[in-house]
Amino acid sequence: MARTELDELRKEYGDLVAVNDVSLTLNDGEFLVLLGPSGCGKSTTLRMLAGLEDPTDGEILVDGEVVNDRGPHRRDFAMVFQQIALYPHMTVRENISSPLRANGVDKDTIEDRVQRTAEMLDIGELLDRKPGALSGGQQQRVAIGRALIREPRAFLLDEPFSKLDQKLRIQLQKELKRLQEEMDVTTVFVTHDQEEAMVLADRIAVMDDGELQQVDTPEQLYRFPANEFVADFIGNPTMNFFEADVSHGTIAVDGVPYDPPEINGHLESVRRMAARPEDITPVPADDADGLVATVELVEMRGTTTYLIVDCDGKELTVLQPDEQRIGEDDHVRLEFDFENVSFFDGEGDLVRQTEHDRTETSIR
Repeated sequence: MARTELDELRKEYGDLVAVNDVSLTLNDGEFLVLLGPSGCGKSTTLRMLAGLEDPTDGEILVDGEVVNDRGPHRRDFAMVFQQIALYPHMTVRENISSPLRANGVDKDTIEDRVQRTAEMLDIGELLDRKPGALSGGQQQRVAIGRALIREPRAFLLDEPFSKLDQKLRIQLQKELKRLQEEMDVTTVFVTHDQEEAMVLADRIAVMDDGELQQVDTPEQLYRFPANEFVADFIGNPTMNFFEADVSHGTIAVDGVPYDPPEINGHLESVRRMAARPEDITPVPADDADGLVATVELVEMRGTTTYLIVDCDGKELTVLQPDEQRIGEDDHVRLEFDFENVSFFDGEGDLVRQTEHDRTETSIR
């Protein structure tokens, strides 16, 4: 694929700023997910990349050449929409081959590529059926096949699995990831589902309110969120938040002092702390040192058990320790893995750094 860049891309609808100065580079052969809540600007960004929306400002560059004025057909990007838009009067074979027929490709080449595409998507036996005779998952495979057969520069997908049931979504996620790796085609995938993003992505670009918040691998987003929004949005269960103050080697968490292991960095501006459930250990509250909470609910999620606890009116989620069983109404003291918690300043941006932290994380 050619190098594709979004340079300070902006989209306004009257007084509404839907996308606010987004800059992003697509790496060759990667699976990039645009992730964020509904209305954050991710679909608008994808549509501008595809040529379906005109930017108010900024540039889209392919191999250093600005393509803002090129129509969708001249950008060589194939797009799959949330709504499955197949031609109902055509067979699966005709639907898949329609981009090639429109471009005047010879019949033998079309038949060969239709067969190869259908085999990749496991729909070879459906080629003579019409869309009305297919299930939702089969129709989505056909829509993907119609995009893949073009062998495009990039593959753009706008929440293609959002209307499918959970089991089918998981199946198609696996198939899409396998196809993308086999074909080595650069893919941009829009979703509001952070679990779907974590499964599919090589990198995730998190958006909120039209702005790019952080771009990184799923692992780095999970461990090192650039700000409180990313920390709260990534992970299920999400992070637990606390008021925090750091001074003279002591951390006050919700006003309760802790003596953590040595932490490197300048932390005077810390105002909040966030900890994932697995970074909080509940132990029997046999003394008054540390935050004390009451277990309200024991929640099993497969082989993992979480405790929903009340800590002075604040609901927190912590991981049940393997070595002991804690039940409802038990009182526990909360111990923190300060090597993995995140600290934020008064603006909600990441502050804390230990020797394990990365400094090259891409943030807004």
